[in-house]
Amino acid sequence: MRSPVAFTENHPKPPQQGSASFLAPKYVAALLVLILSVTFYEFRSSVFIGDGLRHLPALRTITEGPPIAFHPKSWLEVYRYNYDRVVVHHHFLFGLTIRAAFALQQALGIGGDAIVAMQAVNAFSAAVAAGLFFLLVVRLGVPIGISLAVVTGVCLSPAYLVAATNVTEVALALPFFLGTFLVLADREFLGYSAGLAGILVGLATITYLLAGSLVPCIAIAAIVSRSPSRSTIERLFLFLSAFTLVVLGIWVVVLYLSGVHSSADLVTAILKFPEQGTYGRFKLGSLIGTPIGLTQAFFQILPDDFRGLRYLYHQTPVLVLFAGMLSLITCAFLARAIYLLSKGRMLRNLVLLSSLLTFLLVEAVCLWWDPYYLKLQVFALILFWLTVAVGFTNSQAGKADRWFLLLFVIAVAAGGLKVLNTNIEPSQTNRNAQQLHAIVGEGVLITGWSSDVAHLWLYSNGDNIIPLPDFALARNLQPSRVEADLKAIIDKASANGTKVYFYALFEANDEELTNAYDIRFKLSGFASYLRSLQQDARPVGRFVQPGGHWSVLYLYNGKVSQSRLGQAENSQVN
Repeated sequence: MRSPVAFTENHPKPPQQGSASFLAPKYVAALLVLILSVTFYEFRSSVFIGDGLRHLPALRTITEGPPIAFHPKSWLEVYRYNYDRVVVHHHFLFGLTIRAAFALQQALGIGGDAIVAMQAVNAFSAAVAAGLFFLLVVRLGVPIGISLAVVTGVCLSPAYLVAATNVTEVALALPFFLGTFLVLADREFLGYSAGLAGILVGLATITYLLAGSLVPCIAIAAIVSRSPSRSTIERLFLFLSAFTLVVLGIWVVVLYLSGVHSSADLVTAILKFPEQGTYGRFKLGSLIGTPIGLTQAFFQILPDDFRGLRYLYHQTPVLVLFAGMLSLITCAFLARAIYLLSKGRMLRNLVLLSSLLTFLLVEAVCLWWDPYYLKLQVFALILFWLTVAVGFTNSQAGKADRWFLLLFVIAVAAGGLKVLNTNIEPSQTNRNAQQLHAIVGEGVLITGWSSDVAHLWLYSNGDNIIPLPDFALARNLQPSRVEADLKAIIDKASANGTKVYFYALFEANDEELTNAYDIRFKLSGFASYLRSLQQDARPVGRFVQPGGHWSVLYLYNGKVSQSRLGQAENSQVN
């Protein structure tokens, strides 16, 4: 049996500060939250993430003016009618939280769309998370000055700025995620702290699913860092019970209030993911892409129109080599921190061990899902900073290590300042969306997942927008049904004199279309069907994209089938 003294020796102690001192960590953390909340909101991005924008039609209805008015929808609209479309599984509480924030926004007389509430909530959540991170690293023995420097590096990392200044769903989970670590650092998984940690990680998970990767890692770390005694098992049981009760309790109650009452429907709603089988698989290239994706979370090394390493290598091989070298440096930096922690016998610390295990699990998810998805990498980014902050300031680290840490912070911060400057620049994507809205109007717009189209939700209710990936997922990826329903929509619009447009679909070559629809979405022959539609359409507009290429808007010229036309005429006569 391990001696509890050994564990105590490996648990770092915070620097002592008088509780009444202005420099006491809790006062510094509060000041950080205030300053960062204002900074994140003032430098909020003008180019929005599509995953957040897709919530807009479920949160409000636009009445086009003059003046334009935004009317909130019912509180549970996201869960009743948009459950699969906005992928509620991955960020269950986001819709309800933003709906509440939008109601508060209107009650306070603050004008504008729900996008205002989204960015305010994200700015505040990210600021609170930064304050908790500061308290955590101080609690783990990092000097206050270096802790402030590291917090600066965290907050100016591109992945964190995406969460803090954009409309992503991940920022809301970060305070709960870091709060869990802080509870473990303060209470060492003793007594009621196990239950409190379970509640916090449950709230983090129900807010953003990937945060749940912390649960098995804490369980493993708790067993490894202390003897597997009866008391340890009891605390683990309390931790897991609290976590399960929070996640399933909130999930079931919200779904029940949304109208899902049968047990079978509840189980299906919780366990069935609409995108199963379309995204997420092991690819050999991801072994190289994952460390580059992690490095991208710290430095913007990839272009805005990044389409994969192979494509980038053919275009600019020097950039790929630079990205690879910077990734090696970043990984070596982390490896050095882990070595110093191991040398100082600190890896058995519950917080540090669970942090390292969670980092590895998050990177495994990124490898499987998408190595370059910054919303996922933000968790790895935070855990990376936590590891290096403690590793490079513990008793085994030399003066050179601390200088290396500060140089890394400066390099990241310099890139982050550039991101903030880019955030407040005029948005070409937004201009494209305004022009698209002016041209398409009430016509039907058939498209892929395009940033321009996602921004159309800022100006319309989205009833006339058909993103083909969502359209296919809503029909369980059944090729005949997808094609038949799409043809019916086109024929009905043509019969009623409504214009049909295609955007950002036909620029891809045949191989790219086949990979996207025939292979990924398992819609056999759909690429050929799209090409047949292109033959009956003519280009009516071009819109510049990041990287200098163009997306083309096509107007459908095809004739409605005689059978459809006859049905339409008969319905008008009747």
